[in-house]
Amino acid sequence: MDALTRGVADAFAGKKLDLAGQQQLTQYVRHVREMEGARNEAVASDYLANNAKAKGVKTTASGLQYRWLFRAKPRRHRPARMTRSLCSTRQVAGRDRVR
Repeated sequence: MDALTRGVADAFAGKKLDLAGQQQLTQYVRHVREMEGARNEAVASDYLANNAKAKGVKTTASGLQYRWLFRAKPRRHRPARMTRSLCSTRQVAGRDRVR
């Protein structure tokens, strides 16, 4: 705790870190990140284990978990509808005629 207090006081005084101080800070930040990562992994594995037991949840070989929220009704096959289309043709005489 004394090192932290000294570090804060030095920062407010405008002092820069020497090489040893930078290495110590880097090690501290790395340690905090590793601890946070380990905690996150534990929480995530607990969540996935509990979620796998939930009703309707399926787990794939890769570990992906999913659940169908609802099933859609299958669509009936409808015959193609007749459509009318307009096309224009040009007669030899040069007059347009629309069918």
